[in-house]
Amino acid sequence: MRSLLWFIPSLCLLSFAAAAEAANPDHVKRLLRTNQCARCDLSEANLKTANLFGANLVGANLQGADLSGANLGSANLTDANLSGANLTQAYLFGAVLDSTNLSNANLQSAYLRDATLVNVNISGANLTKVNLSRTNLGSVQLAGADLSGANLSDTSFVDVRISGASPNNNLRDLAPALFTQSFCLTDTRSNSGMDEFFRSLKSSGITLLRGDLTGTNLSNANLQNAMMANLSLDNADLTNANMNGTILRCSSLKNAKLDGADLKDAVLEAAVLEGASTTGIQNASLENVSPGVTEQQMRAYQAEGRTYVGSMSRAQQAYFLERERFASTIKELQIGISENTERYQYRIFSYPQRNRAVMVAGIPKNKGFKTYIGLISVGGASPNELRTFSTICESEVAKPLLPKLPPMPTGRETQAMVCPDGFKKL
Repeated sequence: MRSLLWFIPSLCLLSFAAAAEAANPDHVKRLLRTNQCARCDLSEANLKTANLFGANLVGANLQGADLSGANLGSANLTDANLSGANLTQAYLFGAVLDSTNLSNANLQSAYLRDATLVNVNISGANLTKVNLSRTNLGSVQLAGADLSGANLSDTSFVDVRISGASPNNNLRDLAPALFTQSFCLTDTRSNSGMDEFFRSLKSSGITLLRGDLTGTNLSNANLQNAMMANLSLDNADLTNANMNGTILRCSSLKNAKLDGADLKDAVLEAAVLEGASTTGIQNASLENVSPGVTEQQMRAYQAEGRTYVGSMSRAQQAYFLERERFASTIKELQIGISENTERYQYRIFSYPQRNRAVMVAGIPKNKGFKTYIGLISVGGASPNELRTFSTICESEVAKPLLPKLPPMPTGRETQAMVCPDGFKKL
């Protein structure tokens, strides 16, 4: 037993020595002497506070290395393996990290201003209080990374994926970060207008590529003037976010939480808000929002609007013949139509004299669906010859549109009411 107890600590000492000597000593010396060590084995190396400004570390193995406080400004770390490395308070201003592996690395309080990180794996990394301002993040995997307290001002997020990120992710100060992708294929602007638009973006150094922020927690985030065009923000939490001037053109916000968000001057053209929660949303213009459904689904929803308005019109005619007045509520009609469905809300608009005319309406809840109204009136040469007339009208544009009540019939008219401007008779 005694010999076994002696063996165990000895084995631990041997293991520690092996780990400490994992780096190639000659490679470490070469790096510190020349700042040139491409494809070197520097795993587990102690490079704490080392001056490696402008170093060539292309393809180097720095797995588990201690680079805390090191000066890596303008260093080239393309294809380097820094998984599990300690980079706390490291200086990486202007560094190039293309296709670099930073998974599970500790970058707490590191300074990466103006750095380039393209095709980088930062999953599981500690990025608390990291300075990524003016950094170009392209095709970066951030799943599980901790960004609490990070400085992301003026950061360009291109094809960044944060899906499945840990609850610790704190992305609350992103103004004016860029989350971009190519614009919708269904763009309706003229080619000349698009060309001019893309030229203006190019002059600003903006590249339009894909991005995915599905399910990300951005509640109370400062997204003022952020460019988030063509992103997936499905199921994202944007509760009470400051989205003044945010560009969300062609982005998908299906089932997102926008409760209390301020969208003053935000661009929502062709954005999809299907199933989104918008309770208490502020300063939002939803006129150009896309319904987010297929053409076949759109026809089906509009068929519901036409059918329900037609049913309400016929029920009003029957109601008048029985009571000599029109119903003022849908409940009175007793036809089983709900005032609110998934896409439409249904209403009755009464004239002061309920025995002359009434208007029923199916009003879409979002742009992309047409509005339907029914105009029911009474006419006849004498009180004994009264009859009801019904006109069903469809809006010419696909958006919520409710006209003013047309002039009330005189009671002697013997023809149906005419559809108002902006509507056509069905």
